[in-house]
Amino acid sequence: MSITVQNRFLRVRDCLGEGKASAILQDTLDLTGEYPDVDRVIVAHAVPRHVDAVCGEGRVMVRGAVDLRLLYEAAKPSRPRHEDRRDRRHDRRDHRHGRDEYDDQGHHDHDDDHDDDHDHDHEPPRLVLVQFKEVCSFEVAVEMSGVSPGFTARAMVTIESVNASLVNRRRLGCDVALVAVARVCEDQEVRAAVEGTALPPDRVRFVREVTHVEHLVAEAESPLRLEMNLAVPGEEPPLGEVLWVVPRCHHVMGRTGEGKCFVEGVFDVDAVYLTGDPQSPVRAFSWPDAHRFSTAFDLPGARPGMMLLADWELEDCFGLRETDRCCAVTVDGRLRVAARQAMDLPLVTDVVAESGGPLDVIRRTVRFPHHLPEGHRELTLGGVLSLPPTKPPVGCVLWTGAVFIPDQVAVEDGRVLVEGDLSLDLLYQAADPDCMIHHAEFPRALRLSQAVEIPGVSPGMSACAHVSLHTVACRLVDPETIQVDVVLKLHVRAMRVVQVEVVVECIMVAPCPPGTTLRLVVVQPGDTLWKLSRRYGVPLEAIIRANPQIPNPDLIYPGQRVRIPCAPIVPPADPA
Repeated sequence: MSITVQNRFLRVRDCLGEGKASAILQDTLDLTGEYPDVDRVIVAHAVPRHVDAVCGEGRVMVRGAVDLRLLYEAAKPSRPRHEDRRDRRHDRRDHRHGRDEYDDQGHHDHDDDHDDDHDHDHEPPRLVLVQFKEVCSFEVAVEMSGVSPGFTARAMVTIESVNASLVNRRRLGCDVALVAVARVCEDQEVRAAVEGTALPPDRVRFVREVTHVEHLVAEAESPLRLEMNLAVPGEEPPLGEVLWVVPRCHHVMGRTGEGKCFVEGVFDVDAVYLTGDPQSPVRAFSWPDAHRFSTAFDLPGARPGMMLLADWELEDCFGLRETDRCCAVTVDGRLRVAARQAMDLPLVTDVVAESGGPLDVIRRTVRFPHHLPEGHRELTLGGVLSLPPTKPPVGCVLWTGAVFIPDQVAVEDGRVLVEGDLSLDLLYQAADPDCMIHHAEFPRALRLSQAVEIPGVSPGMSACAHVSLHTVACRLVDPETIQVDVVLKLHVRAMRVVQVEVVVECIMVAPCPPGTTLRLVVVQPGDTLWKLSRRYGVPLEAIIRANPQIPNPDLIYPGQRVRIPCAPIVPPADPA
């Protein structure tokens, strides 16, 4: 009797879950010679760079660095010496119809001294922007049980708050609070039996189970650089120098073609810039739907109609002044895509011999993920915030920013619950013009707890959520109270996992010919000594002892002859 099984190669990706960790980074930053001394720090803006995630035993190490942009008021230059002021007074009085340094009564004229001091004290502060590249290096451990080296991990790092304080006029201390979220997956390459034949056919029964399988056909990543010129509206002050730009990508969608994939999406952009106008030195403007992109790249193995998951990751973004009415914005990122083929396969889960010799059935337990329909939800989260007592009252709001700090994603019956907090930043011009520009932070000011309906989900399934901030609106209730409304978009992916024990190989164990103690077997492609021991029902150690000519039992070649004992060989006892 002979048995033949037909195998199918499958590649599946099983998500093991997410974990998060928080950290506070500290660094000291020194100004280089071309920058003036610091009088007051206004605001610091940080962006994570070169984020990498590596799996270890029970943890994921998330590494990277931070780019920091700092806006500050320059210290005013020291007042001129008395002789210099006196020389300037002489120069000015030469034009006052012949009047000299003294008045008609012989008194010294102090008015010019007071004017000099008054002009110096009321001179508008000079705002300076300085950028520090790849400072505050970090290495954060995200604890996750069941993780081991060789698993695949991706990480997202969110900057929760930045605090920069003066050590002296040329040195600043910087504290950056961040949250790292790591997502871990395990890739499995499975050879599973889908068909089987036996001769004679009535001696063997094949047990099959129809299983939904999502075969990972292909995956790829591609750099994405977008360059856009954004016009400053005529009612806004002219553009001087760009402080920072904040891009937000949404509506990322993809589809597969013949050996290709196509991805498109939409970007919103916020820009904060210097104007050069002392009365309104800092302004901000938002460009909703500023840029739509569409790109295609090779994806070998992809076919039209396959499921394509597409994700976009920001790497760098900067803005430059083209003209006083045009801002050139460059966005660098990466697109990651994965094409999956969904199918229902009648997998062989067991082989039973009705009669005849014994069978050697090799099985493997496989976890098959099944992605459910994605869930989407848009909502507005609002609240009234009170200005910290150390901050001066608000005269005019310049820019409001927000970041989402994830807490947990919980799967319930028919829905996925997303929870987290929003931290807010406020850049404003104070009501007192002498106070000029100020910045206020509201850490974890707003709470998000929102359910997204997804039919078919139930407790025990895994899910991940992406929260994108669409718009952030701010309105003054009074000079010390602000109404903030944030429009959020939730995108949830849920997955259930089916665990199946599949047949990898099935062999009919051939009996040993009568009266023989050894048989010679010619090695076939894919054979190992372990497989031969299973096939002929002989312990592996017995085969190794019967083949001293094989130097490495873990390495045999097709065509090689191997002796298979009909009974276990017992080593001779030492003569004693």
